[in-house]
Amino acid sequence: MIVVPLLLLFAQAQAQGAGFTAKVRRAREDIAAGRFQEAIALYTELAAAVPRDPRPLVGLGTAQIGAQHPALAIQPLRKALALAPGRFDVRMLLAQALSAAGRYQQAVAEYVRVTEGQPSNPKAWYALGRTWVLAASDAYSQLVEKAQPDSAYALAVTGDGLMRRLQYPHAVTAFREALSKEPSLPSARTALAAIYRKLACEECAAKEEAAMAALDC
Repeated sequence: MIVVPLLLLFAQAQAQGAGFTAKVRRAREDIAAGRFQEAIALYTELAAAVPRDPRPLVGLGTAQIGAQHPALAIQPLRKALALAPGRFDVRMLLAQALSAAGRYQQAVAEYVRVTEGQPSNPKAWYALGRTWVLAASDAYSQLVEKAQPDSAYALAVTGDGLMRRLQYPHAVTAFREALSKEPSLPSARTALAAIYRKLACEECAAKEEAAMAALDC
């Protein structure tokens, strides 16, 4: 009398497992075909059905990234990592989503965790370096936006841009104006010394370095 119910439960479990596998396969096919909204719907359903399984959460995050909704990928990927903290591939996806959402500092923290766990992972190191560049660029943009246009820091940023474009005379002018407002700005003097060296004026470079040394005293 007990055997029949057990067999029924076993059959139901098999059917549920087969249904889960079929939906996962269909969701993966949707992602491969670029049908991200369909995949999102399937993975959302699967994640609700098996909340302790990280796989649907990873699929949901992947589909959201593919649909150009990186901010919506962050929460499911964080949940997946809480269930499987050793999944460095998932941490890479989370970092990618954070970076695409403009949350560069958080993305850097996740990439650092990957490089610490997988120090020979070149993709993680490349992504970390690229995200640092994006974070610096974002910081520069905010500085230019929030600082007064004629402030020492805004002028120094302008000088950096001119220097990168090899417009050295204009860069020197910008850095000199910055130093006239903030004489203790070391980055401006470092940049001027580098420019003078490129222009083969060692005496000028030495004067800038001497001025920096005086600031340290």
